[in-house]
Amino acid sequence: MESFWHIASGTMVTLSEQQFVDCETTSYGCNGGWMNPVFTYAASHGLATGADYPYTGRDGVCYDDTITPIAGLSTNGYVNVSRYNPLALQTAIRNEGPVTIAVMAGNQAFMYYSSGVISSGCGTSIDHAILAVGYGNDGA
Repeated sequence: MESFWHIASGTMVTLSEQQFVDCETTSYGCNGGWMNPVFTYAASHGLATGADYPYTGRDGVCYDDTITPIAGLSTNGYVNVSRYNPLALQTAIRNEGPVTIAVMAGNQAFMYYSSGVISSGCGTSIDHAILAVGYGNDGA
């Protein structure tokens, strides 16, 4: 959502992760969850900046009714890309912009990543959401 805001407005903003941890209760707070409920929550409640709703690193009490959402920042929901469909992912990145993807980040391919395209060792036990901003090769 930060990337889309930057693309649309030309300004960078840090959104509150803690608001999601405390307030989007179907995603299990600090114990993980899924991206779709977070997008739905953002569409219906609005989002605070990280400065207005700071990160504490633990589950807390939701106080989204006391924050002022960022003016003009909205989401119209989300679209799911077909699983294991590289062409659909490429199309979404090309036509829609940055795409949030779920990966197995707790493995060596991600833990020791420094540059380039990861082409093997990705694993199948999803444990992290990341932003896909491109596809193909890096020209190296």
